[in-house]
Amino acid sequence: MKRRKFRIKSAMYKCLRSRLTWSIVALLILVPLNGCDTNIAVITFHQIGVCGQYTDQIGTFHAVAPPAFYAKFEIDSVDNTGSKLEFDFDPSKLTAKGGVQEQAVDMYLTTNIAGPFAAVAGPQPVPSGTSSKPGVYVVALVTALPNSSSPPLFSLNYPAFQKGAPVVNVISQNPNQPSAGKQVDDCKSLY
Repeated sequence: MKRRKFRIKSAMYKCLRSRLTWSIVALLILVPLNGCDTNIAVITFHQIGVCGQYTDQIGTFHAVAPPAFYAKFEIDSVDNTGSKLEFDFDPSKLTAKGGVQEQAVDMYLTTNIAGPFAAVAGPQPVPSGTSSKPGVYVVALVTALPNSSSPPLFSLNYPAFQKGAPVVNVISQNPNQPSAGKQVDDCKSLY
């Protein structure tokens, strides 16, 4: 008798497992079809160059030695024409990569190297179906890989998907021939 109960439980388990598997497969098929309206915002940038030293607004001298650099970028456009959602572009959420590790854009460095009006305070809304040319500069302290080109080329990233916001792609102004800009000692000469 006990054997029979085991067989019944075993058959029920197989049936439930089979139904659960097919339920998961059906969900995986239906969910992507439901989200065909992908909302994408595109941030386009170019690297102005890299530098190694600057004097801040109160007169303190700051310097780094290679392979570390201050990399300056200009945000050329924020294109939200492919989205039905408003995108709150926040330059402080950008990160620079291309070397040893990803580094957050530093708004203190941006203000001191690119000038007090180079960055914006807080997010800039870009309504759905529009694009914006923010004229924003950002600076990050980054470390290049050994044997990298001179000047080293870095890229920008934006955080992964955020609820209620479009998916963000960050691309170089000229992805086929990206330019690292120029390499100078004094950051104030990067313009």
